[in-house]
Amino acid sequence: NAGADAFVIIEDNGPDMTDDQFASLRNLGQSSKKDGLGLGLAIVRELLEANGGSLKLVRIPSGGLRCIASLPIALEDKDGPG
Repeated sequence: NAGADAFVIIEDNGPDMTDDQFASLRNLGQSSKKDGLGLGLAIVRELLEANGGSLKLVRIPSGGLRCIASLPIALEDKDGPG
């Protein structure tokens, strides 16, 4: 939690990615997996952005990827519903 946003950070320890591989993560329909559809990150990004959030991808220098998902925190209405 940082201010008005909540964050979820997920890291893996996969191999180093080339610039082209990293850039292709943003391309819908491209997957590094043999049977992958290339939709996973696109769906996650779309859902986050549709709800006022974001997805940031960062290469980890020692190898792997860090995914930072953020969403605004809904504040409770003191007067209740309606």
